[in-house]
This record gives sequence, structure tokens and C-alpha cells, in this order.
Amino acid sequence: MNKKETLSSQIIVNQALDCLSEQAGFIGKWRRSAKNSIDGGLVLNLPTGKLTFHVEVKKTLRRQQLADVYTRAIDNQPLF
Repeated sequence: MNKKETLSSQIIVNQALDCLSEQAGFIGKWRRSAKNSIDGGLVLNLPTGKLTFHVEVKKTLRRQQLADVYTRAIDNQPLF
């Protein structure tokens, strides 16, 4: 992932976390991953505890990408 894609992913994730915080009151932290198969990790702090997810950031999702996303979801459970 190049620097521009990294910044774009960071903006997308931050906007999603801001909306999640406003709508549901959940606070989350995202960290970019060095692992090539996923974009990062997300820790959501819920009233009942913490949930940790692997994260794949997509601006758009096309039908031809679904098989790849499904494979990544199996290899990197749980995937968000």
C-alpha cells in the first residue's frame, strides 16, 4: 500500500469510527498492519468489553472482488 492509499484508508477508517461513536457510543482504535493481506486492525471498546477485528478497507466493492474478500475473511477471522 503506497502513502496515498494509506492516507485514504486512514481517512475512511476515521470517518467510520467517528460515525460509530456518534451513533452507537462505541470508541474504536485502528492501526495499520504490516501484513500484506489486510489493511489493519480495529479494537472496539464496548460497554461489555473489547472486540478485536482485522480490517480490509474498500472505497468500493465490486462483484469480481468478492471471492478475494471472502478468502481474506476466512484467513483473517474476524474480518471487518
